[in-house]
Order: sequence, then C-alpha cells, then structure tokens
Amino acid sequence: MKKRNPHTDNTHVRVSRQEAGEAIRVRVSKLFADSGLTQTAFGDLLGASQGTVQRWLSEGDDGSVPEAGYLVAMIWTFGVSGHWLLTGVDPEIAADERTELHNARLNGWLAAMAQVRRAVTEAATALPEPGPAISGEQARARLAKLKGVAGKVGKVRRSGQG
Repeated sequence: MKKRNPHTDNTHVRVSRQEAGEAIRVRVSKLFADSGLTQTAFGDLLGASQGTVQRWLSEGDDGSVPEAGYLVAMIWTFGVSGHWLLTGVDPEIAADERTELHNARLNGWLAAMAQVRRAVTEAATALPEPGPAISGEQARARLAKLKGVAGKVGKVRRSGQG
C-alpha cells in the first residue's frame, strides 16, 4: 500500500509558488498597513532595509516574499500568528473548526458505544439464570476434565484423524 504524502496528495489544494508568495505578500502588506509605520521604521524593527520592505510590498514581478527569518521576526515583533501569516487562516477559527471536527468524531464514538451497550444488554438478558454455586474443588475438577478433553482433541487433530 502506498503511503500518503500530505504535501502532494490530491485531496489538498495545490498552490503555485507564485500564488503562495502573492498570498503571503498580501498579509505582509496588511501587517505593514496595520502597524502604521513607515517602510524604514518597519524594516528597522525587522532588521531589513527600506528597499527590502518596498519589494515585499510590491505587486507583480517586482515583489518578493520575505525570507523565513524575516517572517519569524514579524511573528515575534508584531505578535501575529505564524499560521495566519503563512496560510491566511485565523488560528482561532482553525481551532474552532478542529473542535467541531473533534466533537463530531466524539459524538460518532458515543453513538457507537450506545449501540454496543444496547447489544450487550440484550445479550445479557437472553442468558439463562446461573445454576447453583459450586465449590472451588468442583470448579478445579471441571477445569481438569475440560483440559483433558481439549488435550485429546488436539492429539486427534495432530495425528490427522479429525
């Protein structure tokens, strides 16, 4: 059986590098606009030049995506989620969706357990009433007799007579 690769599996949305870079650029632009800083001040906080910041904010072929170190600096400096910066998904919404999925799975398990409980209860009510109690010595004797029968059955099967 072939192992699934979550990075290339057809169930995932495939995005070109250009599309991914543009999506990150849009979020960096939003972060820059929300900061209220100049390009120079924004760059100074992140350890980048004003020209580098300008390329991050430029659309089209003139634009560039910040390197990983700068993205980490943005996350730490401005307190944004790395998940949001890279994917555009608000982590609180993502957490809510995970909670809903978890709850749906849990409800499925609970429904299955309720079915098992009903089946066991029905089976238990169909059992005959227990017989009279036996002593420990009687139980050991019955067990020895069963072991003897089981041993004879095993010998017959091994010899090919059964």
